[in-house]
Amino acid sequence: MLPPRVARLGSVTLLSAGSYAPPLSTAVQRLKYQGRPDVATPLARWLAGSPVVATALRGLSLVPVPLHSSRLAERGYNQSSLLAAQLGRALGLHVRANCLQRVRATPAQAKSSAAERAQNVVGAFAASGPAPTCVALVDDVVTTGATALACMAALERAGSKVSAIVTVCATTMRDC
Repeated sequence: MLPPRVARLGSVTLLSAGSYAPPLSTAVQRLKYQGRPDVATPLARWLAGSPVVATALRGLSLVPVPLHSSRLAERGYNQSSLLAAQLGRALGLHVRANCLQRVRATPAQAKSSAAERAQNVVGAFAASGPAPTCVALVDDVVTTGATALACMAALERAGSKVSAIVTVCATTMRDC
């Protein structure tokens, strides 16, 4: 196991298992696009096995990036929720899968430019009920950071402090 990649997204620490390149990118694509929810377990265990990740997440509630109901129906599961559930189980952390929702369907981000990604997620997320005080956002991949920043803004409007983002892989982030 390689040590996690530690970077910054704004003022928040971004922890990832590595860059968006094989074998991680292949695993994420299987999880996300090829109907392989079972892939979430080894990916989450890999992240949880890192002392850096375990220490950074200590005492935080995990909040997965939500899918819009139409995308959830199409895919059958939320890959970020699966990752958060397995990571929470491995580290003994509470997962708050319902405190954030995607209130507006957005185009698939994978085929969008950085500017389009940022525009796509404006107003797409909202807190749905009481939000935990200190949280870590969980997603499968972070590229430009647009989705994570939009989720963070919605959580912060609800009174949460996002202390970390944990993801399987990341691109374009400035390493610490």
